[in-house]
Amino acid sequence: MLEGILYLGLASSVIGFSASFIIQEQRRQEEILVAREFGLVMQGAQNFVSTRYDQILDELYEEAALSGGAAVRRYTLEELSGLGFLPTSFLDGGGALDRLYGQEFRLLTRAVLVSDTAVPRQTLSAAQMDPGGQGAIAADLIDGDPVNEEVQIEAVLVSAGGTPVPTQRGAPITTRTERSNAGFIETGTEARGPYGVFSFDVSGFAGADGYPADPEGRFAAIVALAGFGVLDASGMSTDPLPELNLEDAFRRCAGILADPNLDENSPLYLECRDTTNGIYGDIVLVNHDSDGDGVINVFPTITGPTRISMSPPVDTTGDGTPDVVSAIENLRVIGCGSVAPGTGSEAELLIDCALTRTTGNLIVEGTVLGREVLLETSDGVVPLAREVTLGAESEVQVSADRFLMGDTDLSTGIYDVQILASGETIAKPECPATTPDGAFEMQPRIYVLPAAYSDPDGRATVGMRAFAQDEGAQWRVRLYQYVAEDFCTFSFSSGPYPAPGSCGFVAGNPRNPENDPALGNPDGVSDAYEVSTDYGRVMAMTRCF
Repeated sequence: MLEGILYLGLASSVIGFSASFIIQEQRRQEEILVAREFGLVMQGAQNFVSTRYDQILDELYEEAALSGGAAVRRYTLEELSGLGFLPTSFLDGGGALDRLYGQEFRLLTRAVLVSDTAVPRQTLSAAQMDPGGQGAIAADLIDGDPVNEEVQIEAVLVSAGGTPVPTQRGAPITTRTERSNAGFIETGTEARGPYGVFSFDVSGFAGADGYPADPEGRFAAIVALAGFGVLDASGMSTDPLPELNLEDAFRRCAGILADPNLDENSPLYLECRDTTNGIYGDIVLVNHDSDGDGVINVFPTITGPTRISMSPPVDTTGDGTPDVVSAIENLRVIGCGSVAPGTGSEAELLIDCALTRTTGNLIVEGTVLGREVLLETSDGVVPLAREVTLGAESEVQVSADRFLMGDTDLSTGIYDVQILASGETIAKPECPATTPDGAFEMQPRIYVLPAAYSDPDGRATVGMRAFAQDEGAQWRVRLYQYVAEDFCTFSFSSGPYPAPGSCGFVAGNPRNPENDPALGNPDGVSDAYEVSTDYGRVMAMTRCF
């Protein structure tokens, strides 16, 4: 009797242990199924955001502009599947998570500023993404330069609906995904990763379509973070940093390595790596603060290229007008040879070369009204462009120190031309001490030519002379006329030549006899006198040479 009782007790214990073991194994298998589903959907979401990053930013802006609210958008698993980022079998309402807990996965995205230090960051509005009202995200907010602020995507994969997943099952599921960016919300709105490796507040997505009404007992995985880009399977950023020293930074041949029979030493991969130089996408080099002191101190550089070949204009809309035009933007410095030009500034473009040549027509657009553009010379800084008033309007006149066309030095050209009367003055031009290369001295020079003249008494003119007298900061021009010998009656008491109008006409005898001192000063040579204001003009031309 006793033996029977012992047997029954032992049998009950074995049966109870077996039942408990079966239940635990069933739970373990369920956790594995949900974890694998979670990991697959997470990878599809990461690939989706990484591949369509710029398009998602545009869609976030459009969402905010249409709704008048925040730039936040929900993507369903049907959308990801339809675009090829998930197999059709993994749709909302068809996975292990739905069968066990009635929950479904949703991808939530929003636009934030990289510099926002709030936790969580503020979701941007359309006006904040487009402060100029151009109908699109402002270019300087998506140019990859954090110095002038950047708009980036924050994305999280969440589960919603159904019944909460118990903590004792939710935490093991995130661990079984083997992904450090997979999380579970135990309480409140804070998602925690496996063994607490990360903590992320999902409340920044609150109010968005698809945000779980009750976040507790739901899963949440970080897909993308502002400042870090899209996270890969390990939870690390897929954006290659300089210190990572990636073998194939642009991943253009990575698809070959998907074949388990090929590796980085395979001839097919080596041929792709060494012969394929096409890169389909943008290359963004980001300045950053390497020591964390708040000052940008690393400025990426492309070193070694001898030529940048730009693509031709492209008509993407088919209206016959090119709308994609090659451009080099935000350029600060052009240095030549061994020149070390430094970092430049945002307000100017520095071309630091010994000789700069331009071909074709040189057209300068823009305005410098209200200020002078300065040219540095060996004699100091002189104005290169000045604002002048012509009539009722202002105009900027640009002059150059020296231009070369072949062997012709165009800097010897005329700076100014004026028509003056004899005895009037003209100011000297401001000239640098030397040409920019230091090879030639530059000095003010003047050329004076007779422009118009006549004799008041109709005498025959046998010659004209125009010249300028140097008076320091100006020149005084002179115009003298030569008439036939002994036509004038004058004396030389006032200088080397008589004053204007001193060549008088002798009535009844146009030629003074050489032997009659009473009629003048006969000397047997042509007479010369300065042409008065009413009877002559000179053309004065000035330049620097």
